[in-house]
Amino acid sequence: MAPQRSAAGDDHPGVPTSLQVLAHRGLLDGPDPARENLLTALSAAAAAGFGSELDVREDAGALVLSHDPAPWAPDRDATAFLSDPPGDDLLHAFNVKDPGAVLPAVDVLAAAGALHRVFFFDVELACPDLEEAAALAAAVAARGGAVARRLSDREPALAAILSDPQVEHVWLDEWDGPWVDAPLVARLRDAGKSTWYVSPELHRPQPVASLRPRWEQLRAWGAHGICTDHPMALVAALGAPA
Repeated sequence: MAPQRSAAGDDHPGVPTSLQVLAHRGLLDGPDPARENLLTALSAAAAAGFGSELDVREDAGALVLSHDPAPWAPDRDATAFLSDPPGDDLLHAFNVKDPGAVLPAVDVLAAAGALHRVFFFDVELACPDLEEAAALAAAVAARGGAVARRLSDREPALAAILSDPQVEHVWLDEWDGPWVDAPLVARLRDAGKSTWYVSPELHRPQPVASLRPRWEQLRAWGAHGICTDHPMALVAALGAPA
């Protein structure tokens, strides 16, 4: 399997020359509720060279690939995905929807030797309070897993993120409109954090053409990755390295 698909960028000292692209819920060409989070979608994204952002819940003791509560089904078998994440060189983002699913998922990944292939995020949104979120994140870290910290216009946790050497990944979100800028990305990058930017259409549906200027900005500023419903369009718009 080829390395994770990325969009080429300019070569500036200290700035990544490409950004990684995550397929939101495994989608490649825009929203598709009937297909999102299915094993077939995640596998197709990996075959195209993209890591995926995926949602996992627990249902009657089974791990289920789903954004909303749903019963287990063969094409929603999260244990099958986590036991053998597709794409040997791909990194996947595990959206924590159900705190009870996290440590069982860590155990599956660890048993498969694949814990380094996934990072967890949105623990802060899934847990009832920040104290429980911190405890769950610490439990994941104690088992060798990586947990991204959320940074957004609604979760202004920059100081805590910059001061915490354990934070490797930052999930960079814009709930209510653009607020991320070049100095912010530079501060996070200089502190050794990988920034994963949530593409605007995930909150505010809009034509792909309107997304390109923001994608270009994040690439130029040195963001590590972008999560989008349109990974194929992003790579086509910004160019892919040879």
